This record gives sequence, C-alpha cells and structure tokens, in this order.
Amino acid sequence: MSLYQTVYAQNNSKTAYQRLFQTQQDYKAALLAGDSAQIAEECYLLGKRFMGIDNYAKAQQWLLKSLSLRTPHGPSEDIGKIYLRLSETQHELHNLSASKKYAQLAHSNFIAAKSQKGLAASNRALGDLERLTSHESADPAKSLDSSARSFGRSLAISRSLGDSVDMAITYESMGHLYILKKDVPTSLNYYNNAANIYQQKGMIYNVAALSERVARNMLMMDNLPEAKKWLDRALVADGGNKRNSKDEELLLVTQALYFEKINDWKTAFKYNSEVLALKTRNLNETQQESITNINLAYENELNLAEMAAQKKQHILQKRLTNTLLILFSFTGIACILFYLLFVKYRKTSRENAMLVKEQNHRTKNNLQSVSDLLSLQMYNMSDPEAIEAMEESLLRVQAMTLVHRSLYQGEELVYIGLNQYIPDLINMVLQSYRRENVRTFYAIDPVLLHTDHAISLGLFVNELTTNSCKYAFASHTSPELNVSCRMKNEEMIFTFRDNGAGIASELTQNKGFGLKLIHILAERLKGKIDILNRDGFAFSLSFKAEIKPAAAHFTDRLKVS
Repeated sequence: MSLYQTVYAQNNSKTAYQRLFQTQQDYKAALLAGDSAQIAEECYLLGKRFMGIDNYAKAQQWLLKSLSLRTPHGPSEDIGKIYLRLSETQHELHNLSASKKYAQLAHSNFIAAKSQKGLAASNRALGDLERLTSHESADPAKSLDSSARSFGRSLAISRSLGDSVDMAITYESMGHLYILKKDVPTSLNYYNNAANIYQQKGMIYNVAALSERVARNMLMMDNLPEAKKWLDRALVADGGNKRNSKDEELLLVTQALYFEKINDWKTAFKYNSEVLALKTRNLNETQQESITNINLAYENELNLAEMAAQKKQHILQKRLTNTLLILFSFTGIACILFYLLFVKYRKTSRENAMLVKEQNHRTKNNLQSVSDLLSLQMYNMSDPEAIEAMEESLLRVQAMTLVHRSLYQGEELVYIGLNQYIPDLINMVLQSYRRENVRTFYAIDPVLLHTDHAISLGLFVNELTTNSCKYAFASHTSPELNVSCRMKNEEMIFTFRDNGAGIASELTQNKGFGLKLIHILAERLKGKIDILNRDGFAFSLSFKAEIKPAAAHFTDRLKVS
C-alpha cells in the first residue's frame, strides 16, 4: 500500500506486466515522434509501472529521467507529483531520510506552482514521515506534534477544496498518529471519521482495510471491546468481496489473535489453519504467475524484435521500389545502382541476423535475471516445500535460457539442434539433483527444431527428468534413462523412460503441478501424450514439428554419466 494513498484502485483486466509492456511501447512511439512532453510523461508512467511490480530501483531511474526533462520548464504540479513518487520509492527501499527530502522538494514545488491539491498531498506525506521517524528523534513528542501540524494543514486544504476522500485519507493518518501519542479516544474519533467517509463514498475495501488495522491496534492494547467492534465492522465491509490476498490474510490473522485474547483456542486454531491454507494457495498462485510473467516477457521481446524487423523490411522495400523507377528511367547506370543495392541488401541481411542474435542474447540475459531473482528469493526461504517449488521453477527457467544461449552461440537463428540441446538439459537437471551416476541412452534424429517447439519440448524434458530424479532414483542401484526423438510422417515422436518403480496411478491423472504443466504444454503443441507404468515410468509425446535437417551427420549414441 502506498505511503500517501490508501484508496483502492478498481480491478483492471490487464496485469501489471501487461501495462508495463504497453507503456514501454508508448515510450518508444513518443521517442519516434520526438515529443519531449510526451516522453517525459511516458517516463513518469514507466516509473509507476515498475512500482506496480515492486521494482523500486528501476522505478527511481525512470522518475529521475522524467524529472530531468520537466525541470527546465520551471515549477509545476507534474514535477511535484514526480517528487512524491520518488519519496515513495525511497520509503519502500527503507531510506526514510531520502524519502523526507523528496517530500520536502515536492512541498516547495507545489507552493511555487500554487497547487492546493498538491500541497494537501505533500503536507500529508511530511506528516506521515515525521510520524514514522519520531522514534529516531531526540524529542519524540515534539516530532509527533510537528506531524499533527502537517496533518492539520493538509486537512484544512482538503476541506477548502471539498475533497472528502483526501480528508478521509488524512483522518486515517491522524488516527495512526494519536495511537503513537497514546490518546486512544482521539485516535478512534479520527478513525471513525475516515471510515464514515469511505462508507459514504462506497469505498468498502478501504472500510475493511481500515477497520482491520484499528481492530489489530486495539488488540495490541488489550482493548477487547473496541477490538471486537472494529473487527465486526471489517467483516461486514469485507462481506466476501475479493480483495488482494495480503488483506485477506491480515483479516484472518486479526480474527485468530482476537480469539486467542479471549482464550477461545479452538476458534483461534481454525483461523490460523485458514491463514496457513491461504499462504499455501498464494505460493502456488505466485508460482503460476511467475511462469505467466516469464512467457509475457518472452512474447513482448519477440514482438519488439518483429516490429523492428518489419520496419527495416518496409524501409528496404520502399528504397527498392524507388531504385527500380530510377533503373527504368536511367538504363545507363542500372547495373551500377543494382550492384550498390545488392551490397546494401547483403549488409542489411547481416545486420538483421545480428539483431536476431542480439535479441536472443537479451532474452537469455532477461531469463538469467529472472533465474537470479528466484535464486535470491529461495535463499531467504525456510519452508522446505517452498524451497523445493522454487528449485523446480529455477530449472524451468534454465531450460528456456539454454535455448537462447544455444541460439546466441550457434550459427542458426531460430532452430535448435536436438542432439545437443536434450543431453545438455538432462545433464543440467541430473547435476542439480546430484544424480551423476545415472546412465543415459539417446536415440535422436539429426534434425533442427524451431525454437517455438524446442522451448516446450525442453520444459517436457525438464519436468520428466526432475520427476525421475525425485521418485525413480531415490534408492536405485543402477539408474538409467532412455530418451528418443524420431521423425515419422512429419511428426516428432518423443519418448522418455526410466527404470524406476513407476509412479502412483493417481499422480498420472493431472493432479501435480508438473503434470498440469505437461498437459498445458501438450495442448500448446497440439500433441498427444501417453503415460505408462510398466517396468518403470514411460512417457511418449507426438506432435507436428517444424524442423530442418542438421548440417552435419549425427548418429544415435550412448552416453554414460
């Protein structure tokens, strides 16, 4: 939740990543148009978009770029808004001194621009920061009094403008302030004022969030009657409406805490169990959302590359047309012009090939960045199940990274040699699970597969190898894998077999996340899958594949690792 804005946004059909990608395209369009005012606005919007995905360092870069474009034109409300956003990013990065500096710059800018609404927001921001840093002051009481004066100025401006929502936000902040001042009656009065305005405006999410927080504060102060009153108000406002999972979790935690306070341990346990179930569900949703966002990022990069290639092709076609007209008019110099055009075309082709390679390199780097972020998040986890889920997500990202690394390092632009890719991927998974003793047998046709199919096939291989490492080879003395990729009647026939004990029949009915992913990938390829449990675990997949023959002859091989 923003430090300066507690009003809930309406649901938007677009995800945060989709809005980010759209704004990136709008920024490129503004650059092409050369409109400096629009460029500054798109930079500001990119700052907001990166804040929306919690990338505050990147958000700060874009906000500072927008600020540098607007500052030469003198003070304005837009500059004040940028300073407030910068203050917010520093607050999220736990740098309260820098946050306070930007809030003061915003305040000075709003004064110069004579923006009353901006002054209400900047006074509220300064009041919040003075409240949050009061414990660091030599005289905390004096800091809290200063905070109250800032809130008072914000409230007076909002009243003069007739902005009741801004008034409610300030009342809520003043309620937090008087909790610190240990003046509970005054605090509750401000909370009531805020909640009543939210209720009048139909802002039920704000009523629920505020009531839950007040109830929690009252519980911490052992004021059980007030806690019950506000908790009931939160439940009525919530009313089963879909809010974000964090708010839902907080409400359940507060309910559990209330029943612990009144020694109703059975009911408290019930709510704590619901909290645990919600956290588990959120972890699974986050995992699926990560895969979706990776695919969105990948598709966005491909779209940008395609747009650039189409633009180059359009320019080349236009030049070719003009050249042909000149050739018909001036036959005497036709050969010379044609030769020059041919040279230029070859140069453009080389440049386009380099662009595609660079695109593969950037996509590889982006996927590697995602992998690094997942690794960093995994090191901060303590739950073994969460760590295992994150490790499996890392392997999926690395399977996609391996495709783009092969494209960047090889001669082909959009085709992958399966005879190299599949063994490398399987070895990566085996090393990750420390299964170097597994004997691997490969029978792979000498073909190159298009990246659109290779990425999906790689995810199949990753899931199946991971499954074998986890369940088939746990206590096996002589583990083996047999992998085959054959072309038959324009269809790719992929088979995978281990010599383990097989898996339980109920696990083959699309129950686990890995098998769900396998079925999703099979639908994407429009392929047919078959799972057997005789003499180990066996899997087969057939789909129509876009291939071309490999440049060099490749024979079936046996590899023991």
